[in-house]
Amino acid sequence: YASDFEMWLRIGLAADLYFIEETLGYYRWHEGNKTHSFDDFYKVKEQLQIWDFIIDSLGLSGEELERLEKEAIARTIKWVTSTRIYPHLEANNLEEVFQLCQLLESWRGKVELSEIVGELGYKIQEINRHKSRLESEVETFSNWVNNLDKVTSQLQLEVKNATEERDKLQKSNAELELEVKAQAFQLKQLKEEKAWLKSQLKAWMLAAQKGKKEM
Repeated sequence: YASDFEMWLRIGLAADLYFIEETLGYYRWHEGNKTHSFDDFYKVKEQLQIWDFIIDSLGLSGEELERLEKEAIARTIKWVTSTRIYPHLEANNLEEVFQLCQLLESWRGKVELSEIVGELGYKIQEINRHKSRLESEVETFSNWVNNLDKVTSQLQLEVKNATEERDKLQKSNAELELEVKAQAFQLKQLKEEKAWLKSQLKAWMLAAQKGKKEM
């Protein structure tokens, strides 16, 4: 944040700074930090104020001043557009976008972004319209998939019922086959008994005829 950056700049003006790997202290980060209360507008405004402080402290003029101002606004625009303007455009918060653009435009008269951002806003609106259409198509496809799932479930149930009926028929066929085999066995026994009775009857008849002749 700019306030932290300013603190280190002021320390740098008063003393030398060194980068060391050893941890000497910790910065307590919590929702009550002052920087959390700043909205995007004030965060960007602070950033520009720090650039003013840096540039004015250097006492530059001419081409050197122009070069540093261009570099400062280019860096700021890159940061603001990627982290602030684009998210607001995607959310259709155009008022916040134009406030940020006016703030950038007012810094040393180095940039004009309103027309560009207006075009970006139009493109974002077009994207949102396409997004709505795609969401509608996705919903339609989801409904179709849900209906397909229902039909699939119904078909699976019908297949299950048909399989159960087939199993029942196969069981019935097996039972019928057993019954047919049993009846065939009984028929065979009856035929054998009939043949035996015939042979016995024939033997009785022969015995009777023989006895009659002997008498």
